[in-house]
Amino acid sequence: MAAPGTGPLVVYALDSADLALLERWMDEGRLPHIAELWRNSARRRIGGPGYWDETGTWITAYSGVPSTRHGYYSARRLKPGTYDLEIVPLTSALARPCWESVRNSDFRALILEPIEGTPSSHTNGTQLYNLTVHQEAYAVGPLIAMPAPVEEQTRRIYGKQSNPSFDLFEEPLRYYERQLAENLDMMRRKGRVFRDLIRRNEFDLLVAGVHLHDSVHILWPFREGRNDPRDPEGRLAHGVRSLYEEADREIGEIQELLPAGSTEVLLSLYGVKDQYPALELGTRLMELLGYQVPPPRNGGSRGALGIARSLLPEQWRFEISKKLPYQWQQALLRSSFAHSMDFRRSTAFVLPTSLFTTHIRVNLKGREPTGCVAPGRDYEALLDQIESDFLSVIDPVTDQPAVDSVLRTANEFIDGPSELLPDLYVHWKSSTHFLERAIHPKGEVTQRRPGFCRDSFHGPPGFAAFKGPAIEPGWFEESSVLDIAPTLLGLLGEPPSASMPGRDLFAS
Repeated sequence: MAAPGTGPLVVYALDSADLALLERWMDEGRLPHIAELWRNSARRRIGGPGYWDETGTWITAYSGVPSTRHGYYSARRLKPGTYDLEIVPLTSALARPCWESVRNSDFRALILEPIEGTPSSHTNGTQLYNLTVHQEAYAVGPLIAMPAPVEEQTRRIYGKQSNPSFDLFEEPLRYYERQLAENLDMMRRKGRVFRDLIRRNEFDLLVAGVHLHDSVHILWPFREGRNDPRDPEGRLAHGVRSLYEEADREIGEIQELLPAGSTEVLLSLYGVKDQYPALELGTRLMELLGYQVPPPRNGGSRGALGIARSLLPEQWRFEISKKLPYQWQQALLRSSFAHSMDFRRSTAFVLPTSLFTTHIRVNLKGREPTGCVAPGRDYEALLDQIESDFLSVIDPVTDQPAVDSVLRTANEFIDGPSELLPDLYVHWKSSTHFLERAIHPKGEVTQRRPGFCRDSFHGPPGFAAFKGPAIEPGWFEESSVLDIAPTLLGLLGEPPSASMPGRDLFAS
C-alpha cells in the first residue's frame, strides 16, 4: 500500500511545543529543519470544537472521537455512579487511533511513542510505547514493544531506562542543570532507537512522538528574561530552547531517512503558558457560593485517615504522602475527597482531577448517587449561574478577571450531560504570580501554596503543518482537533468514518 503521494505519511507528534516560542526560534534560524517544513506547509492553528483541556486531547486527535464520547479526561477520575475516585489507564478511553481502521492488508505502520497511545494487535507493523513519554507517577506504564523482538532491540540501543523526576520546583540550580542534561541525553538515545527502527521497517505511516513535556515544565522558570534568583548568570536561560533545538535535530535526522515524496505532518495540540495551580481556589469559591457544602463539624467518625488529615498541615501531608506506598497515597486522596463535603446538600462540586483547570461536576439526579439537581432546566440554569460566578472573579493583583473561559460538555457531540466528564471546565487566565486570593462580588477566597506548585500549564492553540505533494503552503483558518484524524485518513487514501464529526482538511 502507498499513501496518495509518492511516499509514506510521517507525523511528528510534539508533546507541548508552544507555537509562539516555535515561531520566534524559527525566525532566529535556530530550528532549521522544522522551519523548512513549516514554511513549505499548509499551517493551521488547532483548537475549537472538541477541545476542552490538555489530557485526552491526543486521543481525540488520533481517533476523531470527542472526549464527550471517549470519556478520558484524567488518569484519575470520578468512578461512575459513585463519589469515589479511581485510576484508569489510557485503554479505558472509548476510542482507538484512526490508523487501526485501515483495512488494506498491505498497510504497515511504525508507531513510536505517539503520546497518549496504547498498543493494538490490529495494527500491522511495529509499535513502541512508554520509553520516555510523559507519565504521571500514579499512571506509569511499562515499556511495550511489538512485535516482541523490538523490545530487546530497543533496550540494547537505548540502554538503561529511567524517568527523571518532574515534580520538584524549588531545588538549587545544579539540580535543574542535571535535569536538562539528562533529558537531552534521553532525547538523543531515543532518537537512535527511532532511526534504527525506521531503517529496519517498511511503512506507510510513521508516527514519531517528540517528548518535550516534563523537561519544558521543569526548566520554564529559567527561560529568557525571567531572572530567577537561583540562576544569576543565566546558565539555564536557554534551557527550554535547547530542548526545541534537540527536537529539531532529531526531526532532521529522521527526514534524511525518508523517501522522496513523503508527506510530513508537524503536530502539537497545546502550547505552554504561565500558570500556577488553582484547585483549592476553585473549591473555596464553590463553598463560598453555596454550591459545595462542607461536611458538618460533628459529622461522626472519620476514621484514622480523616483524623490524620485534619491534624496535619497540607504541606506536611504532601511531603509525607510522597514517601508512602502508592496504594496509601491513593487512599489518602480518596478519603480526603470523600470527607470534603456533604454530597446530599451539594448541588455541584470540584473534582480533584486537575490542579490547574477547575473541573466541576453537577450533582445530577439519576447520575450521582444522591443527586439533587434535576436534569433539564434546573441543570442548565445551574450551569449558567456557576459560569457567571466564575467569570465574575477578579485577580486582586491585576484587578482583571481571573478566569479566561468556562467550557461546557453537555450536548457537545452527545445528547445531554456526559456520564464521565466534568460538566464544566474552568480555565484560569495565564499568570506569572501564584493567585493567593480571588475576589467575587459575594466575598473573597484564598488558597495555600500546594506541595506541587509548578508555574506552567497548557492551553490552545495547538498547531498542525502539512507538507507534501499537491499540498498548497500557507496559513489557513483555525481547525478543530477533531479534523486531525479524518485528514490523516485522507492522506492515507482512506475514507473517514461516518461517525467522525470532523472533516478532511484537504477533501475537495
